[in-house]
This record gives sequence, structure tokens and C-alpha cells, in this order.
Amino acid sequence: MAKITLQFQNGKGIKSLSDTVMDFENVHRSMIQDVVEQSSPDATGWMKNNAPWTDRTGNARAGLFTTMHSDAEVIDLVFAHSVWYGVFLELANSGKYGIITQAIQFWGDEIMSRIRDTFNHLEGMPS
Repeated sequence: MAKITLQFQNGKGIKSLSDTVMDFENVHRSMIQDVVEQSSPDATGWMKNNAPWTDRTGNARAGLFTTMHSDAEVIDLVFAHSVWYGVFLELANSGKYGIITQAIQFWGDEIMSRIRDTFNHLEGMPS
């Protein structure tokens, strides 16, 4: 048999429990945001190293970047080109020279793995 006991002391009751749950959620969200933010430069470097086209000027490769945006509900890692013809690299020739879709697939898995590792590390820490 398993049992969970919630004991309310000093008149704190449900309000205290609610605050604790919110603090817990905020800490986890902050940790996830940190992982995504720290992964951003790695993802940018990965795209630059793995872009499948042959450089003529180097501008397209140099213009690959990622940036993180977040609000109350969402944490986004945006993958993009800074050159105007980046859309053609991604879509022309059936995507033969595209890198962003590959990066999203690779880094989606990688970031989830990093988040999992972060939380697994927490489980081993003394409370």
C-alpha cells in the first residue's frame, strides 16, 4: 500500500501547497529554459558545420543562426537564415540543400535528451 499525507501547519493549508507547487513549476521551467538557451550556440554551430551546400561567398553558412524566445506559455528555439535566399536553399530542389529541417529533427531530440539528463541529475541530489 502507498500513502501520501499532506499535513498543514501554522494555518498555511492549501495556499502553502499551491505556492509550493507553483515554485516547483517555476524552477523546472527555468531549468528547461536554461537548457534551451545553452543549446542555442551548439545548434547554430551544428547547422554551419552540416549545411549541405557548397559555399560560393560563405554568406549563407555564416548567416545561419538560432535564437530563443519565451513567454509565459512557450519556450521556442528558432532556426533561421539571415540571407534573403535562405528560403531557396531550404525549399528548392526538393530541399536538397536545406539544413533547418535536419537541425530541428536533430536538435529536438538532443534538447529533450539534455532536459532529461538535467532532471535525472536532480533525482540523484540529496534533498
